[in-house]
Amino acid sequence: MNALDFLLKPIRYNKFLAAVEKAKKLYQQPIAPQPQQPNSVFIRVEGEWHNIAIDKISYVNGMKDYVMFYLDNEPKALITHLTMKAVEEMLPKDKFLRIHRSYIVHVDKIKKVDRNDCVYIGNEVIHIPEGYLPAFKSFLETHSF
Repeated sequence: MNALDFLLKPIRYNKFLAAVEKAKKLYQQPIAPQPQQPNSVFIRVEGEWHNIAIDKISYVNGMKDYVMFYLDNEPKALITHLTMKAVEEMLPKDKFLRIHRSYIVHVDKIKKVDRNDCVYIGNEVIHIPEGYLPAFKSFLETHSF
């Protein structure tokens, strides 16, 4: 029944007030704040830990057990020993989308998508394979006019 309290007849006013206060306390409890997404991540590159701002990441390219992070205005990628699955879990899902077995892109950095389902990001052109198209098309539908 999910009862908070009960009152017996004849109802006494002080018992009624106590039950009302009990209900108010329960329903006015503040909602627990959601944990905030981090603004940066640490990745290990050649034995050193680099603090990378999440908004600087353009896209991530995976090659077996290594991952290359391509950053805005950086000529070289940062290469680290990780899997794409680990990177996908680490990056915020509202900002990053896996569009290929080997690519995760920052959705705000996508320049355009052509009719051949190719994504243009940075200097890279990435073709989206059939297996990743439904999720990408769904993303496009929710983020377009």
